[in-house]
Formats: sequence, C-alpha cells, structure tokens
Amino acid sequence: MKENFADKIENDQIMLPYRHLEREHSFHQYVIRCKNRKKVIGSLNNKEVGFGIHYPIPVHNMPAYKNNNTCSNSLPITEKASDEILSLPIHETLYDEEVQTAINCLCEIDQYEK
Repeated sequence: MKENFADKIENDQIMLPYRHLEREHSFHQYVIRCKNRKKVIGSLNNKEVGFGIHYPIPVHNMPAYKNNNTCSNSLPITEKASDEILSLPIHETLYDEEVQTAINCLCEIDQYEK
C-alpha cells in the first residue's frame, strides 16, 4: 500500500515521506505535506477519502507548553509543517479501490486553483 502511494502519487505540490532506497520503512502513518491543505482536504472529502491531521497545533504552542522557557516562542519550520501535514489512511483493511481513489484524488488536485 505505501509503495502504491509512493510510486503513484504524482503531484509536485505534494511532498511524500522520505524513503531511504536501501531500507524498508514500516509506516504506521503516511504523512504528506501539501502546499494547499485546505484544497486537498476538500478534494479528499468530496471523494470520501479518510485522512487525519496530527498535531494541528504545533507542540510548542499547546497549552501544556505555555510556560516552557526552554523553547522559542516562534518555530517557523514547525509552524509551517503543522499547516501543511496530512495523514493518509494506511491500514491493512483498505481495499485496493480505496487506495486507488486516494491516489487519483491527490494526482488530480491543482492546488493553485482557488
């Protein structure tokens, strides 16, 4: 399944997880980065493709870390990633057709359109 995503999602506005060519990764989440996550979410919803957003609030901005003086108040790379990441379904109960629907959806999205 992860091979399907990695080998078949072709959209220069979507960054796939890094894969080392000489190693095999056992994904428990398949997290992509999207230049226009709102548009991607809309397209996934239209095709009834599930997804998740882990850490919609950067950890350093969560209430539990409010008084943490060991970390900067601004972590621009972390904040940008938090705005762009989206987890695709990657569990073993997905049917091939569901995986293909997700792939087609992501390949067809023109994230520059309004």
